[in-house]
Amino acid sequence: MEENNDYFEFFEDNKIWDELTQENSEIGHDVFFSIETLEFVWNSEKAKATYDTRKIKFEDAAFVFTREDTYYKDDYEHSVNEQRFKATGFDKQFNLLLVCYCTKENDLIRIITAWEATTKEEREWRDNI
Repeated sequence: MEENNDYFEFFEDNKIWDELTQENSEIGHDVFFSIETLEFVWNSEKAKATYDTRKIKFEDAAFVFTREDTYYKDDYEHSVNEQRFKATGFDKQFNLLLVCYCTKENDLIRIITAWEATTKEEREWRDNI
C-alpha cells in the first residue's frame, strides 16, 4: 500500500549542533514531525537506535497519539528529571505500540522510545479503553 505523503509533514531542524554532530554523531539532532494538529520532536540517533533494535519508526509511533483508543498513563518510574508518560495504542499498520514521551512548551511531544506492547501492556490497554 502506498503511503500518502501529503498526510505527513516532515522536516529536520538543521541549525542544531552542526559541529558536534560532525565530531560526535551519537549525539544526533532534533527531528520535528507533524500529524494533523500534533507536533512531535525526537533525537535522530535515538530514533535510529530504536529502529535498528526494535524495527519501530518514531514517525509510526507518533500515529498512536491520533487515535481515540489510545491509553495514557504517567511513567512515575522514569520521571526523574522531567515528567514522563506512556501511551499505548495502534500505529498505522495496527501494531499495538507503547510510546514513552514527555511534553515540552507549546504542547510539543518529545518521543523518547517506543516498542511493540508486551502481553502485560496489551492487557492493561484492553482493561482501560
